[in-house]
This record gives sequence, structure tokens and C-alpha cells, in this order.
Amino acid sequence: MVFTILFIILSQSPDSIIEYNCTLKSGNTLSEIVGNSGLSRQSYIKLISLLEDSLDVKGCYPGDEIKIKRVGGRFIGFEFYGKNGVYRIDSLYNFKRETEKLVLSLIKGSINGGCLWDAVILNGGSPNLVYRFADEILAWDIDFNTETQIGDEFVIIAYKKYAGEKLLSYGDILYVYYKTGKKEWQAFYYTPKGKKSDYYNSRGKSLQRVFLRAPLSYKRISSKFSKSRFHPILRIRRPHYGVDYAAPTGTPVRTIGDGRVIFKGWNGGYGNQVIIQHGSQFKTYYGHLSRFAKGIKKGRYVKQGEVVGYVGSTGLSTGPHLDFRIKKGEKWIDPLSLDPPSRRDPISKAEMKNFEEYKKQILSLQTHLEASQNLSIMMDIRSAFITSEIK
Repeated sequence: MVFTILFIILSQSPDSIIEYNCTLKSGNTLSEIVGNSGLSRQSYIKLISLLEDSLDVKGCYPGDEIKIKRVGGRFIGFEFYGKNGVYRIDSLYNFKRETEKLVLSLIKGSINGGCLWDAVILNGGSPNLVYRFADEILAWDIDFNTETQIGDEFVIIAYKKYAGEKLLSYGDILYVYYKTGKKEWQAFYYTPKGKKSDYYNSRGKSLQRVFLRAPLSYKRISSKFSKSRFHPILRIRRPHYGVDYAAPTGTPVRTIGDGRVIFKGWNGGYGNQVIIQHGSQFKTYYGHLSRFAKGIKKGRYVKQGEVVGYVGSTGLSTGPHLDFRIKKGEKWIDPLSLDPPSRRDPISKAEMKNFEEYKKQILSLQTHLEASQNLSIMMDIRSAFITSEIK
């Protein structure tokens, strides 16, 4: 059985209310869940028919919760708590979606011994929020594997989506800030006229770059780019035109940019290797892989961040790591010194005034949120408290 269930007896009278709780997991079906709730055949058919007409199963995710109440086999209530909303069905089979609200929230703190993940969770964030902060917004500017340190500061302004008192999920992240040492980064979520929303720094430059900072989550850099390195196996000095990222066997390796696979297979001392062509100038090389990702083959087009293989120690290698290289034309370049261009255009001069005004609004919100720490903004889910168009 692939779902978690719990029966609770709420009364000890002959007409006891029995509550059936289920936390959705991958592979669940509504018919299976309702069928295991103890409802009579008649109640089962009526509830399933209503759910099939009213509840979009494509909007149900692992972790969503279902509660079904019955007296004997007679249905008396249904509740669904999901990332996309809260739904209720009463004993007369009336279907209702709970009114949702967005609450503007501030997550602010510093790293005091653990890592960014621990610090964000400790200050009221969620795992999904950490992922979006580090892997979707600032991934092009900061390598959170190596560039974080104790004392680093962060700020996140984001919407929380509620139905009643139930937190469903985090919505849009409007603003992030990160400081490590003397370096600072800001990202503003903004929608230029006629274009898609994106994150821009304080100067109006898109944070999305052609290449990611690193192709994997690693423990340390075991060998850097060098024109003369002593090879640990061959026992001779020779160039090392790449970076070795030490990581456990099986760690996913991602392509740093969009491109086409031009080689996949065994390549001598590099062991299992994938080579990707990015446009007409750049190639990236991923060596010593333990295995290749499913579907990766020569000629396949891959998107930035897509997994192409897994860390290993194949070929001439003393331990699990990724040998990563970048070639521009016929010249090897140091991956750690690469400063790739933005993937999207910066804010235009004509729109910069609007963008500057939007920034002021966001930073003013931060000031108010820091003062209150509990500023709630009630709204319909389709409304927006702040828009990118300043009128």
C-alpha cells in the first residue's frame, strides 16, 4: 500500500464519527483512497462522481492531505488540503473551494554554523524556498557549495499561500538579498513591458546567465586549472585544463548551459565522458562519470541544468570526482574564471524609471516587514499587491 492512512474515532457512541486521513504519495488514485475509507458502496459512488467532476487530479501532489469522515458507511464530510488549494464537501455533497489569501512574509537571518539550508529553515523558510533561492535565482552568481561562510546574511521577501489557517505553499519570491564578506547581491522580480518576468540585479541586468557557476553540488575542488600539474597516477607534470570537483559517487552532474551532446562514451583516461557543444564557440566536458543519465545520447539537445551523468571514478582517477573542462574555440579556459553573458536583455533605458520606482517599493516593503515581522496582505489568489507596471 503506497499511502499513509490513519483512522480516528471521534466519539464512542453508536453513531461514532470515524475520520480517515490520507497523505498522498506517488502512485495514489482517488478511487483507491476513497475505496479504503470504509464508505458504503452508495456513498463511494456519489463521492467519486463528484470528485471526478470537481477536483483536478493533475493538481494533486505528494504530500497533499485528504480527510474523509463517515458514520458507519455513511459519508458526512470530505476535506482536501493541497498545494493548489483547500476543498471541502459537506454531508449533502456540496463542493466548496476555500477562499485563499496571500500573506507577504519576510525570511531574514544569517548563517551561524550550519549551512544556508539550515539557516533559512530555522528562520521560517521551507526546503522549496531554499532551492529556489540558491538554485533558481542566485545560481548564476554564487556558488553555494564553496562561497558561503559563517556570518553570511540573507533576506527573502515572498508570498505565502494560505487557505484558512493552512499554509499551502510559497508563492512568488519578490526580492532576495545575500551578503558574504564584502560582496552583496540583490535580485528583484520584475516584469518588463511585453516580456516575461525575470530576476534583475539593482542595475537592471538579468541574473540568468548563459552558463551556471558549477555543474554539480560538490564537497571541494581537489584540483584547479593549471598549465603544469603533477599527475597523481602517471607521476609526471603535465597541463590540467580543467577543474576537479570532489563529490560522492552518484552525485548528479548537470550541463551548465543549453547545448547538443556531441560525444557520450568511454574516452581513455577521462573514463565515461559527455561532451556538449554550446553554440558555435563553447564546448563543455564532463569526465570520470560512473554512469550516464537516462536518455543522454549523441545528438540529443539538453537544457541548462539537465542531468547528463553521475559522479564516478572511471578512467585515470584516484577517487570519485568530476573532471570538468571548458573550451572556447580551440583554447581551454579556466571554468572558475568564466564570466558568462546574460541570457536575457537588461532593462531598457525607456523602462529604467519604472524599474527604479519598483525597487523603491520593494525596499520600502522590506523596511515595513522588518518592523512588524507579521504584515499580512489579504487578497484573492488572482490579485496582486505589487505589479511590475508602475502607473
